[in-house]
Amino acid sequence: MARRGRLGAYVTLSRHDPREINAKAREVFRTTHFQEKARTEASERGEVLLDEEIARRAEYLRLAHYQRMAIASARARRRKPGRAA
Repeated sequence: MARRGRLGAYVTLSRHDPREINAKAREVFRTTHFQEKARTEASERGEVLLDEEIARRAEYLRLAHYQRMAIASARARRRKPGRAA
């Protein structure tokens, strides 16, 4: 089953751009996840914010998230055994 699924995925990806296939999913994740986090943080502080401010804060939360991931990745690569010095 897994091999058939993988084969189907390869065929689909050979015919379509992967960015087009999951662009909608990425956009929904970006708007819902990070905006919900921005709303939650604002409500914990007792702030009432406009949608534009929520969107602005969500964008910076997204950037901070990916920066944290980059830092963690760099640390993991430095700790990798057998790494050439």
